[in-house]
Amino acid sequence: MSDPEQPQRVPVRASIALAGAGSLGTFLSAASRELLLRLHAHNRAVLEQAPAHDERFLRADWGLVVVDSVSGTSAGAITACQVVKALFEPAYLGADQPPDVQGCMSGDWIHAADFMQLASDHNRSETRGPVSSPGWTLLSGARLYETVFRMLQPGEQPATEPSLLDETGVVALAITLTDLLGYHEPAEFEASQVIGHPDFGASPPRDSLLFRGEAGQVRD
Repeated sequence: MSDPEQPQRVPVRASIALAGAGSLGTFLSAASRELLLRLHAHNRAVLEQAPAHDERFLRADWGLVVVDSVSGTSAGAITACQVVKALFEPAYLGADQPPDVQGCMSGDWIHAADFMQLASDHNRSETRGPVSSPGWTLLSGARLYETVFRMLQPGEQPATEPSLLDETGVVALAITLTDLLGYHEPAEFEASQVIGHPDFGASPPRDSLLFRGEAGQVRD
């Protein structure tokens, strides 16, 4: 017999979209952290069949929430990758730690996205390559790449329940990159990682060539 105090709940599939704009990434990362923490709390309340007045519920008619796609642009693209990392490794949210602790979502932005760490040497403009527009930048693309690469390395913490992923364990990720070096250049991906490519999903051979986006297709 159903509990009359329990409302009828329907499962929810959510998408997260994150805008760009440099230092806005710090805000986006912290806001995304809080959102995912609230979604985890909501799902726990659903699984525990908590009373309808439990403050962990985000909406009275929501059942389990699944995040099935994430997208971001520029700074939001970096945060989108952080969100995906946190979906697979909830410990990255740093639930029981202050938001500025290094090694968690928002803490990584606070400590890593420092202009003085990411700036080109002596703030010199970089004009390498076939410059088209604008031909200069204050940020070092190499330093930003290294920072993001460290930020998104897999952790060792096992996933906890309840997960925000569906039963397939798959989440779609769409990101728009930013031209950091001041000139356009085709982006490079493993062919097996490009949706629509004949080799998508295959295990790339050890000596596989990178898929190069042609003009009008994939560009950085």
